[in-house]
Amino acid sequence: MRRSALETVGGWDPFNVTEDADLAFRLVANGGGIGWIHLPTQEEAVSRLRPWFKQRSRWLKGYLQTWLVHMNAPLSGGWRRAVMLQVTLGLSLLSVLFFAPVMTGLALYEGARLMGIMEATIPAIYLLALGFSLLCGMAVGA
Repeated sequence: MRRSALETVGGWDPFNVTEDADLAFRLVANGGGIGWIHLPTQEEAVSRLRPWFKQRSRWLKGYLQTWLVHMNAPLSGGWRRAVMLQVTLGLSLLSVLFFAPVMTGLALYEGARLMGIMEATIPAIYLLALGFSLLCGMAVGA
């Protein structure tokens, strides 16, 4: 990254846990561009559940932080930037908002069904919420 570009957007935010997302949105809002890093990147995926969960939790915290900061002036970089902010960060947060309660509800429902407390069909609202959550994730990926 060019130092001049970093200085133009106010520098690195040491308090943001997803500083790359924050910088990307600030660069684009100020007329800059971002690109792809070509493979391989020499990164190693997290292979254990606890570190993976901590990493994802930190990312979600950073997404929320970045989204809130950039929602102070969402149209500062134009309407396309505002839409991309909602698609990349907003939908990620919305997806998680739905996914965790839906999966918990489905697990509880299945447990109750196995114990004979509930009927065998899954309520449509759970399936709709799960489908919405998955569609949000696919939209972000696309």
